[in-house]
Amino acid sequence: LRTMDRDRAIAFLDWFFGEARQLGLKVLIDSEGDPEWMTLLVRRYGDIIHRFELENEILLRGFSNDDLARWQTQYQAIKAVKPDLPIHLTADGKMGVFERGRRLGLLTDAIGYHTYRHAYEKDPGWVESQIPVALSGASYASSRNMECLLTEFNWKGLTPLSPAARASAYRDIFTNILAPRAFAEFYQFQLQETLAPNPIIARSGIRHY
Repeated sequence: LRTMDRDRAIAFLDWFFGEARQLGLKVLIDSEGDPEWMTLLVRRYGDIIHRFELENEILLRGFSNDDLARWQTQYQAIKAVKPDLPIHLTADGKMGVFERGRRLGLLTDAIGYHTYRHAYEKDPGWVESQIPVALSGASYASSRNMECLLTEFNWKGLTPLSPAARASAYRDIFTNILAPRAFAEFYQFQLQETLAPNPIIARSGIRHY
C-alpha cells in the first residue's frame, strides 16, 4: 500500500478501517516505510489502532546498527503523534535478539513473538514443545517488565487428517500454547484452511491459520 498511488492507498485504508469501526474492532497494524507514512496511518486511524508492529517479524534474522537507527526514528515519530500507542518488534522465540537490542538501546514496548509448527501427523511430540517455548518468552518479557505478545500462530499439516482427528489435534495444540498463560495477547493468524498463498507457487502447501 505504501508504494501505491497515495490517494488510492488512502481510499482503500479508509474503507478497511471504516469497516473495522462499524464492527467495533481494533486493529494491530504492522508496516515498514519512512516515518511520514507511519505517522500518516497513526494520525488518520489512531482511534482504532490497538498496537503498531514495526516491520513485520524484523528481528528473525538479527539486526545491524542501520536497522536500529531506522527503528528508533520510526518509534519516536509514532510516539510524537500518539504517545500512548504501544509499539513493538517481533522475533520467533529467540530472546537473545531482544537482549542484544536492550543493550544497544532498542525501543520497544513489548516482546513480540511469532511461532509456527508443521507436520503434526509426522511428529505430534512437537505439540509439547509449545509449553517451554511459551514460557521462555514470558519469562524474558517479565524480566523486562513487559508483556509477551503472540501475534501470529498456526500449525500446518492438519488438512490431511480426518475431521475427528483434526479436532483432537486442535485441542492438544491450543491447550499447550494457552495453558501456561504466558501471553498477554494471543492472535490466531486467519481462521480457515487457506489456499492463500497459492501452494503451487509459494510456501509448501495448505496452511491451517
